[in-house]
Amino acid sequence: MKQLRKGKSGSTVIMTSGIPAAQILRFSVPLVFGNLFQQMYSIIDAAVIGNYVGVEAFAAVGCTGWVCWLINCFFRDSANAFSIPAAICIGKKDREGFHRIVVNAVLYGVVLSFVGTILLALTLHTILRLLNVPENIYQCAGQYLLVYILGIPLGMTFSLATALLRADGNSEITFRAMTASTITNVALDLLLVVVFRAGVLGAAIATWLASGVAAVLALEECAKREEFHFALGELRPDFGILQEITRLFLPMFFNSVIIAFGGLYVQKNMNALGSSFTAGISAQSKIFGVLEAVVMAVQTSLGVFVSQNLGARKPLRIRQGLLQCTVASLLLTAVLVGVTLHFREPILKLFLSTKDAVSYAQAMQVAKDATRMILYGMGIMTAMYLHRVAIQALHHPEFSAIAGVCQLIARVVTIAIGSSVIGKTAYFITDCAAWLVSLPIVAIPCYILLHKMIKEGSAGQVGKHPV
Repeated sequence: MKQLRKGKSGSTVIMTSGIPAAQILRFSVPLVFGNLFQQMYSIIDAAVIGNYVGVEAFAAVGCTGWVCWLINCFFRDSANAFSIPAAICIGKKDREGFHRIVVNAVLYGVVLSFVGTILLALTLHTILRLLNVPENIYQCAGQYLLVYILGIPLGMTFSLATALLRADGNSEITFRAMTASTITNVALDLLLVVVFRAGVLGAAIATWLASGVAAVLALEECAKREEFHFALGELRPDFGILQEITRLFLPMFFNSVIIAFGGLYVQKNMNALGSSFTAGISAQSKIFGVLEAVVMAVQTSLGVFVSQNLGARKPLRIRQGLLQCTVASLLLTAVLVGVTLHFREPILKLFLSTKDAVSYAQAMQVAKDATRMILYGMGIMTAMYLHRVAIQALHHPEFSAIAGVCQLIARVVTIAIGSSVIGKTAYFITDCAAWLVSLPIVAIPCYILLHKMIKEGSAGQVGKHPV
């Protein structure tokens, strides 16, 4: 039976006893809906832009997709780096240690958000040139990406706040914040793009303002909890904590950067194939993003579960939870894939304008083929995601970094060699190839490490964290 600790803002979940899979999946339910609402940002932008602006504008948003993905990874990996030791503190019932992590998260977020925003804004045109963005969509792509970059402080605030709240057992805030944010985004999209005809720039501004709503709601929830309160005099770095955060963050973000480089290589070559091909891949990515959001929610819950039980020194329970969660997630993925395959064409039509019949037909064919191929590989993705977060939570993020290098190689080889053998189909299987080569790299060490911990009868052998 789950343990609940009653606080000012309600009940929070401690997953150190009870049926592991049931707890992980129950904890992930609000995260699933929160992630789905977060995906609604890009889906609504895509549907509105694709239908009210045109295929070229839709391609302009899609051709910067990997850059936006890397920015989101910066948020996610930063949040995970703080969430892991924070959840360990919860498992150890160390509230003071948790509070010190919160204070250092504030310092980290302010500094990194400022530096990241300035650097990316100054190198915007260099990024677009490196991506080989076609001239006919260059201006729209630049406008969208610039507004996205200016939203970095809001994204970082939301990610760090919700990650620390999840570590403390609160998964509901993600759902509440993203629900309000998505409603805001829909209203502003309709107002700015449909009514005022602001185009791609209007959609980007709508997303930026909606991100602000999510960040404010997350901070409001933090304000209700005593552990998140601090005096200005406490805002000084704890180098022991920051060293541990850095040790966790760098391999995680290195993994993301390497994956992004592989994706950018694919994107650059893909952009050269024309805006219709790019639009088709962008439409496919919207469907994939929704399905991935479900798996990502379970992955996040599993990460909290592993970290809390690591703090409670329960390695056998960690292994049980990982196995049970993997089986349940694979079954869920199979159902989602089956349903999506059946309805993929009417869903794809939501994102592609029929104003230009030739461009529409070309983009739709690419979208259908790409969707089918990526759905076939989603079971591999699910298993890889779960084992990757588990090995990271066990304080061995270096394996995910190695997996990232292998993913880069897989993507480059698939395009460089595969495109000459199987043509454009190579662009549809790059992700599947990347997932396949990285799965054993994160899964095998995970079970070896857990077996060693169980044999030694202690979870304390994994990582030395200062809290």
